[in-house]
Amino acid sequence: MPSRFTKAEHKRITATLLERDGPFCRRCGKPPAKEGPVHTIDHVNNDHGDDAMENLQLLCRRCNTAKRNSWVAYMARRQLTPYLYRKNNSHTGSNGSSAAIDPGTIEDQTLPVLVQLSRTLKEQFLVWLMGKLKQDSYITQFDAIYGGAKRTGGSSQAIRDYLNQEMSSEGRVEMFREASGRKCIRIRQSQKG
Repeated sequence: MPSRFTKAEHKRITATLLERDGPFCRRCGKPPAKEGPVHTIDHVNNDHGDDAMENLQLLCRRCNTAKRNSWVAYMARRQLTPYLYRKNNSHTGSNGSSAAIDPGTIEDQTLPVLVQLSRTLKEQFLVWLMGKLKQDSYITQFDAIYGGAKRTGGSSQAIRDYLNQEMSSEGRVEMFREASGRKCIRIRQSQKG
């Protein structure tokens, strides 16, 4: 999505956010690329009419895209946003400015909550998928991803990631091709009794 800020506004807002929060993505902790654009400006509450600085944060492109449709981000935004602002504003540097929280420190309590929400989404998807496979014996990859996203409220990218994990050598499902060439998912043949 193109920026609605002018170049000058974008530069000023980015500089302010970098000073306030540091250079890391506020969701995953990824540092900015050595070359290329700095992380994208994101509206925490997704209200693009609310340009207050406390509603703006820097996210990497992947997190910004995932946030748009992610159930995990939706739940985190609704439940954790007031907590994040209280927590971040309580950390001030020696000069009185807000100090960025290092994403690797135990101080940032948001990561365990996001991980738990992600696990819940994954569990919901896997229960749904295994139920479908036991009922119908196989499902197309398309239906597994987009049906799973619709059923759980997760993003299609998150569901694709969960499906790929479940298709790994340690997982319970495998991919095969129908005679028509469509990619399909079924319970791993070595697991059938």
